[in-house]
Amino acid sequence: MSDPAPTPPARQKPRVNWWRAALLAVGLAYLGCMLVFPRDSFAFAHLAVLSLAPFALLVLTWRKWCGPVGESAEAGWLRFHRFWTWVWLVAALASTALFAFGKGWQGDSVTALRLSLALLLLWTSLLLLAMRGIFRALGWRAFWRVAVRKSAFAAALLATLVALFYAEENWRGRRAWERFRADWEAKGVKFTIAEVMPPPVRDEENIAFHRLFKPLFEYTKSEAGHAVWRDEKAVRRLQSLTIYPLDLRQVAQSPFPWPGTSGAQNRTNGVVLADFAAWQRFYRHDTNFAATTPSASAAADVLRYLQRHDALLGELAEALNRPQWRFPWPLTSELPYDVLMPHLANLKQTATLLNLRASAMLEVGQPDAALQDMEQAWQLCQTFEREPVLISQLVQISVQAITMGTVAHGCAQHRWEDRHLQRIEAMLRPVNKLRNWELSVHGEAALLTDFMSKLRLDRVMAEKEVTKWEDLSANAPEDLLRGHPAVRRVVMRYGPDGWFHFMLRHELANLLTKRIPAYMDTEARRVHWQSRPGSQPKPWFHSLWPFLSSEEGFVKAAAKAARLQTNFDHARLAIALERHWLRHRAYPERLDALVPEFLDRLPHDLFDGQPMRYRREGGQGFVLWSIGFDGKDDNAGPLLTKPSGTTQVGEETGDLVWRYPQSP
Repeated sequence: MSDPAPTPPARQKPRVNWWRAALLAVGLAYLGCMLVFPRDSFAFAHLAVLSLAPFALLVLTWRKWCGPVGESAEAGWLRFHRFWTWVWLVAALASTALFAFGKGWQGDSVTALRLSLALLLLWTSLLLLAMRGIFRALGWRAFWRVAVRKSAFAAALLATLVALFYAEENWRGRRAWERFRADWEAKGVKFTIAEVMPPPVRDEENIAFHRLFKPLFEYTKSEAGHAVWRDEKAVRRLQSLTIYPLDLRQVAQSPFPWPGTSGAQNRTNGVVLADFAAWQRFYRHDTNFAATTPSASAAADVLRYLQRHDALLGELAEALNRPQWRFPWPLTSELPYDVLMPHLANLKQTATLLNLRASAMLEVGQPDAALQDMEQAWQLCQTFEREPVLISQLVQISVQAITMGTVAHGCAQHRWEDRHLQRIEAMLRPVNKLRNWELSVHGEAALLTDFMSKLRLDRVMAEKEVTKWEDLSANAPEDLLRGHPAVRRVVMRYGPDGWFHFMLRHELANLLTKRIPAYMDTEARRVHWQSRPGSQPKPWFHSLWPFLSSEEGFVKAAAKAARLQTNFDHARLAIALERHWLRHRAYPERLDALVPEFLDRLPHDLFDGQPMRYRREGGQGFVLWSIGFDGKDDNAGPLLTKPSGTTQVGEETGDLVWRYPQSP
């Protein structure tokens, strides 16, 4: 007889290093915190909370693993499997319920709970897939030696791949940017701020350094980036040149909308005239002025109130005798978009004041004084002419539109004389707003190049810039950035240099292709609005880049420039028609009758190149119109916006119309 087979020895459970298991659990919790919570909201309390669940599970695992004394290994393994299967099922059901019923829950506590469940599912899934291997490996010293050796190799391999990735992206980005820059420099585009800014002028010839305006540029910056004036009293004195005094806005019963100035094509179906009765009521909120006897007319009352500005306006006339304007620009010390431009708002409100006073003077029969005020307002507009910055050009567009309202006010009321109209027409004749828009495009290309270069070279500054834009986004009606805050900061701090080159090339391509003659022909004064170039292809990392494209802003600026140029062309025709009326007491049947007596040639419609549309209305009226941005002639139909009210300039349908109201 053969001997019975020997009984195999009972299988022993491997020894587990529970301290290592604990460190692994805490590491997973910490990694989850870093991925979910941004740096500014992460706290060690989150780590403590998220570590409780892994520690509790480790204790339960230890108890299930050890079991009673003398228990077979097979029974221990079975109990271990069942325990972790139930944990996995509970975690899966809890996660499903939380994501199904807690979608709208906000706050760090809910985020921590979701992350805890996600980590629990990850932990249990790993255990179920490799139940024995994980805990057995935690007790082997050989495992840790191999793990360290392989981890070092993997880290070296990863570092090599990352270095190759950075080198490749940097090379591609720099090469693409250099080619792009060379192509556009051959077309005359400049990419440095010093090349696009107007040359320096002597202080005694510079309007900006007159004693009236000089205090605006003598300031230091607070930590929040606001100006702290060296002579605050002088700045407040200049800021008092406004038609909307702060104390009146605070006491007025209906502060919004406040009375407006005369305007032309201001999203209307024609010209709007200033309501001086409304202005009189507004200024009567001043208790001192309310105690005086009202003037014979509302316009005279408004002029009497505005007399308080005579001394400052006299200093303004003295400043405007200087031939040059050059805004002090700190080219090297600041990011270009962080430079304060305090003169813009002040010059705009001063020009608005001059135009309101000019319209009131026309009402009371003082056209000479009105022309003087209007010409000073126009001269203030011209101070922006050489500033190749989009915001300066937009402010100029706004002020010039208000000035055209003053011209229209005098024509509608037949208040101008022929000599006044000739001077105004000579002032408008050389204006080309399309060329001004192109100037701002070239200037913004240089600003954007300087901005991206400084961010690329100083990553700490880049990260701070993203933080500043996040603060702006919190107070803005629409987001200014994309992506998660943590991702934004990582990209700005550690992204390859090539990404900055790629995004600069992408933004400039979108910007500079808008100036091609097929879209905005500055020489021929034509706008092919329906042929706008499409957006350039986006880099593969576009969704990771924090800053949104500025392309839409330049399209809006182009639309405003085209609309104002149409406004100027209508104003020149209206002036010629008014001169015809003064001479013949009637408007002509056709615009051809204005040439050559009142115009050397007729301005054409920007949008189709055809003669401007004109029609007499009744015995003493007329209407001028352009076909507008939609390219359709609606026979002087109204300018229509979307029912939602979200229409931007250039998105309207209908015609751009110059028509006087039937009554002032």
